[in-house]
Amino acid sequence: GSADWLGKRATQEDTHVLTSFSAAPRDSGGEGGASTYVLAACFDGHRGPRASLHAASALPAAVRDAIRAGEPSPLAAAWRAVAQSYGEGGEQDGACASMALVRQDGLCEVVNCGDCRTVLCARGEGGGEGG
Repeated sequence: GSADWLGKRATQEDTHVLTSFSAAPRDSGGEGGASTYVLAACFDGHRGPRASLHAASALPAAVRDAIRAGEPSPLAAAWRAVAQSYGEGGEQDGACASMALVRQDGLCEVVNCGDCRTVLCARGEGGGEGG
């Protein structure tokens, strides 16, 4: 699940994305097939919501494209592509971001840009519920 809070601002500048999808590198040759991924990201908009809305809209497809291209760090490659595409528009606002991409086998890539923070938690032995 996810939630957001406006706080004391007049407008909401932040947004998030939480989605799952399947993808495989183009050259996987059928070995192992597609993996299932969960993408979670929070975007802290600065000077307006445009950059954070663009990031939330563009990031999922950019991650899938990076996985298909065989990028070793698909989330980092996707974030660079999203930031570059927004920067080409000449806007004077921006967004900080905290993102995680988790593959079905548990491999996790975390990318942080700016003053955001990511906290990873897991259920299990000594880890709270289910432990």
